[in-house]
Amino acid sequence: MRHLTSLMVILAVLILTACSQSQKTSSEARTSMEALVKELAKNPESVKIDNVNAVYQNDSLSILHFDFTAKNGLGMESTDKMEYIYLIQGDKKYEAIHELAADSVYVDNPTWEKNRKGNIYEDLDYDAALRYLSAIFINGNGRAVGDKARENEVKIEVPTGTGAWELKRYSDSFGEETNDKYLVLMGDGVFSNSATTNSNLKVAFFIDGNSFSFRLFEYGSSPVKDDDATYVTRIKDSEGNVHDFRLWNSGQSGQIGSFYNGTEDYQKIVDILKKGGDIVVLMNYSNYGQSDYRFKLNVDGFDKAMKLVK
Repeated sequence: MRHLTSLMVILAVLILTACSQSQKTSSEARTSMEALVKELAKNPESVKIDNVNAVYQNDSLSILHFDFTAKNGLGMESTDKMEYIYLIQGDKKYEAIHELAADSVYVDNPTWEKNRKGNIYEDLDYDAALRYLSAIFINGNGRAVGDKARENEVKIEVPTGTGAWELKRYSDSFGEETNDKYLVLMGDGVFSNSATTNSNLKVAFFIDGNSFSFRLFEYGSSPVKDDDATYVTRIKDSEGNVHDFRLWNSGQSGQIGSFYNGTEDYQKIVDILKKGGDIVVLMNYSNYGQSDYRFKLNVDGFDKAMKLVK
């Protein structure tokens, strides 16, 4: 009986300690979130943060939903619903923020249970799956907490062995998801043209069982759309070998992919990705003036992630 009482005391202490650490993480997340939104706002003094809801929290992960109000460059006030992710990995802390929409990182338990089959995280429990989704999003869109210049590379390991790849489903003409799947990988880089030099570039890479494409976002948000534009592309794989491509921008969607040599280019890309590691991509466009794009993608885990597509 005395042994059982001692065990209950130990369990109570552990629970209290876990709750205390969870609250500490949530408090840190709130402080870091407020600093980040003020940093990003054009008029920091106008920032208002309301209806903050910690939709998920434990001792190393906090996900906050909140209303963000601020004045834009014209002095007009607008309000957006936002999602902020704060993740601790060892002795490092990471963060990411975006407008809350259908692609939010947080999912409730019933939604996760409904969608887990066929997804990369299907063998993880709910808490591990949320950590996976948070890590994937931060790897592609986040930074170390407070790293305004993004000098430190973000590379949070995930438990699935699939690297930073995300598994998505195509939608039909009615907007409903189909059984056809594809992979997405996010990356960062820089671009230069006659108006700017080495400005921020966000990149999305897509691949399924038959085709691949890139989408480029200048300044992190403006999609590059040039109708029938040719992009002279060079890709250095993780072994240092350089591969040449001539890719085309569809214009309407901004998807930059293969046009004439689809099957040949696709196999070259697959061979590059199977090597894993970091690849460096250079793109040059010169239809209406010179534009240069340079970015890096970490393609670790491609083989394992691709098995879920086929």
